[in-house]
Amino acid sequence: MRKWKKTWCQLAILFAVVCGGMAFAPNVEAAVTEGDILKGHAVVPTDRDVASSKYAVIAKFGPKSKLILSGTTTQKSNRGRDLIVEPKDSQKGKIKALYTNVATYKGRSLDFELVADDWKKAGFKGGEFFLFYTTHIGFNQGGYDYVSLRGTYLYSDTGKPATDLTGSYMTVNDLDANQFMTFDSKMISKIDKIYAYKNSRVSYWKTNGKTNIGARFYQAIDSDDEAGIITMLVNGYEFDFEWSKDWSRPSSNNNPYNLNKVLDWKNESSAQYFGYIGEKPVRTEILEPTKKIIDGGKQVESNTITAPEDVTYEVYHTVPSEYQQFYYQSYVFEDVIHDSLSINKVRIYDSSDNDVTSRFTVTTSGQTIRAAAKSASLTKSNFYGENYRFVIDVTAKASQKLVQYADGSNQLTAKNTATVTVDGKRKTTNEVTTTVKLPLTSVSMKKIQVYTGLASAGLPVRLDVVTKNDLGLYDKDTIKINLFEKHAGQTKKVATKDVALKDLDKTINMSVPKDALQRDTKREYEAVIADYDKGHIDVKSAESKINTDGHTAKEGTITNKSPFTGVVMTERELGKDMKEYRETITVSYDSTPKVKAGYGIAVDGAISYKNDKLGDVERAVDIERTTDTIVAAEHQLIDKSLSYYDKSRTYNPGDTINVNLVKKQETNRTDSSNVTYQLPQVFLEQHTGSSFTAQQKDKGQISGGAIDGGHKLFIPVWVNELGSYDLAFQSKSRIGSHHMKIDVGGAVQVYAYMFNHIDSETPDEDEILIHPMPQGENDFEW
Repeated sequence: MRKWKKTWCQLAILFAVVCGGMAFAPNVEAAVTEGDILKGHAVVPTDRDVASSKYAVIAKFGPKSKLILSGTTTQKSNRGRDLIVEPKDSQKGKIKALYTNVATYKGRSLDFELVADDWKKAGFKGGEFFLFYTTHIGFNQGGYDYVSLRGTYLYSDTGKPATDLTGSYMTVNDLDANQFMTFDSKMISKIDKIYAYKNSRVSYWKTNGKTNIGARFYQAIDSDDEAGIITMLVNGYEFDFEWSKDWSRPSSNNNPYNLNKVLDWKNESSAQYFGYIGEKPVRTEILEPTKKIIDGGKQVESNTITAPEDVTYEVYHTVPSEYQQFYYQSYVFEDVIHDSLSINKVRIYDSSDNDVTSRFTVTTSGQTIRAAAKSASLTKSNFYGENYRFVIDVTAKASQKLVQYADGSNQLTAKNTATVTVDGKRKTTNEVTTTVKLPLTSVSMKKIQVYTGLASAGLPVRLDVVTKNDLGLYDKDTIKINLFEKHAGQTKKVATKDVALKDLDKTINMSVPKDALQRDTKREYEAVIADYDKGHIDVKSAESKINTDGHTAKEGTITNKSPFTGVVMTERELGKDMKEYRETITVSYDSTPKVKAGYGIAVDGAISYKNDKLGDVERAVDIERTTDTIVAAEHQLIDKSLSYYDKSRTYNPGDTINVNLVKKQETNRTDSSNVTYQLPQVFLEQHTGSSFTAQQKDKGQISGGAIDGGHKLFIPVWVNELGSYDLAFQSKSRIGSHHMKIDVGGAVQVYAYMFNHIDSETPDEDEILIHPMPQGENDFEW
């Protein structure tokens, strides 16, 4: 029978599983009287007694716990609690109460399942009931001689029995009013020891080969009365017993029970409460801590990482519920982390996942972590009855020291244990191991550029290959890069290059060789990372190759004033579209002047060059963006007095004489050039009108006075005939990435003479009229 002086929701079940057993005193079959207690069967502990650490599990119904009831339907009592009313015999073994997340063992969460396997009614007229509490692990029955209960610890993550549990102690309180537990021989053999208080009223007796432990008195006592509390040290992951009531003995008011009635189940009439608490009359030996590695959300004891990956270690330690006289004087957690791992953060959590780091003084010195419970924390009850979780975040050091730790190998094993020391007594965790590989160097293509060039010289190819090689461990390693041409469904290798990893932070220069090229063509080129040490280098397939187009120079001629445009470089970054960069050449030239013989004409030409990637192109390819130019004039337009005219040569009709133009103005920018050209300066001999260059003048080749004729071409006074003469604007060398020449044709229209002579066909246009005067019969004087 239960008296409610203490809040029933504070009760908890406390199980553990152990190995070994205890020899009990001889069985007593005689009737047991009130006051014939556990003499010979139980120990009244002293302050020096300690329960072994193999009784390791402490159950606690916390914020993360809940009850999942199955195998039956329930109704509500007047107190609002769920009741199973008059369960049917067909439900035996099916009525299950699963209490989730109530304990921790070796870092794994435990559930506790309580199953009603069998029962026998006492003989009431109805209203019998079961009750499983939703706020703590507990059971209530009304109207049964016994209910067989089977308690099993299950791992929360698998739902399977925790068969590796080493032991538990189970404290039962509120044994009063002829309530008792009945154990068969198999279960009683699992009970290693029983503790009781000095004033215990709990009895021990046997009936029909079974052992009974409970109250042989009718009075009800308080739930915290030591007279009705025992602690059993239990071996095994299951705890089976019958929760019994002797209805033949007097009720708590010393009157016989009236079975000839229907129980008032809504008010929990005649309820027989079976309670478990975490407290016990003996202190517990420091329990063994457990260490795990969190790998992909799972708990493991070994894992493999590649520097500089992160690792999380978790150490789990249960601090059992203790009476105040058993509180700790000191509690220290220590962990020495391997030198290859750097310590990032340390936190401590309780069983409800609350951060309780503030209960400790946490220090890190070198690789040693120390968390000492504060004195004030050790004096508070909430420090006890907890499953503490020490969380340590570390990172594998990405440094050359890894090679030292690995002693020349490409990986090392970091072994680790942690310790918990309570009042000078130390317990060590299991060992965990982390295998740390020397990280693979990650190599991937980033960018490719192919520059337009002469087919006879080869195409420059520039590659950016990126690597993550923080350690510098593999500087002597190399990768092979193959360059392929892909055209018309055919693929052929045109170049290959070995590159050291240490050089991958620089631009890699390759080229398409001239023997694989033709003038004025476009082809696709693909660079592929080929041979490399897969033990040191990681190349993902999607990042191992990159492609773009390549152009050879047109090597053509610009013959008109329409701008020429050509691709100077293509570029692709990994995963992006190809880009094309271009050059533009524009020619300006006045090609159709009209002039009279003896007069001069100005010949002005201009070349404008623009390049989208001029700086890059000029670093990769030798190109001209400005050039010397000439005027190619028919020889009849050149005064024979000029040095351009080769007097030793015989000129044929249509032959031309080249006159070098000089730069009039030049403007160069980072992406363009603009140059205007003009004829060289000439001087006219005053008495003849013949043309001479400045150099001829300086050499004294002009007789008499010289007139500055400016930058013009003077048509000879006695030009042979009027008409159109070719006068072309040409470059002396090729310009731009496409090596284009300039040859823009034009004409000079000589439409009249300077002197109107007797044979002139344009007397009305000629400039000066000359009349001859006769001197003799056949002579004239001008």
